[in-house]
Amino acid sequence: MNLRRWTLVAPMVMLVLAPAGVLAEVYEVQMTTVDFEPQFVPSELTIRPGDSVRWTNTDPFLDHSTMSGTGSADPAAGELWDSGILRLGQWFEYTFDETGSFEYFSVPNEVEGMFGVVNVRNGTDNEPEIVVTTWGAIKAGFREFLPRD
Repeated sequence: MNLRRWTLVAPMVMLVLAPAGVLAEVYEVQMTTVDFEPQFVPSELTIRPGDSVRWTNTDPFLDHSTMSGTGSADPAAGELWDSGILRLGQWFEYTFDETGSFEYFSVPNEVEGMFGVVNVRNGTDNEPEIVVTTWGAIKAGFREFLPRD
């Protein structure tokens, strides 16, 4: 095989031989304040097994955290992960190896309703749902009357 052909084939061979973890992704979730309410942005995320989520405090006003569970009253709270308190610019990362839905919350901002969920799905189950927004439903109702491009 000449050098030119090897240059074209080598990347494909390396991709096939690469371990699955190499193809894993890191998804970013911001911990911030939106309209005076502490929030995870996005608050819901769908990923694949082996992917990681990195929560970063981008809030100049509040400290945040991320802890697995449905709230501080959950007896299993913190069993999977507990970032501790994160100040502005600090981050915490967790890798999800199992499929399922994993709820989490911010300990200092739980009272304000700062909750989120990570859905871990296999390849074909990872297709996003089509969500019809209110505006989409209104537009669909007037489809015959709206000008077309």
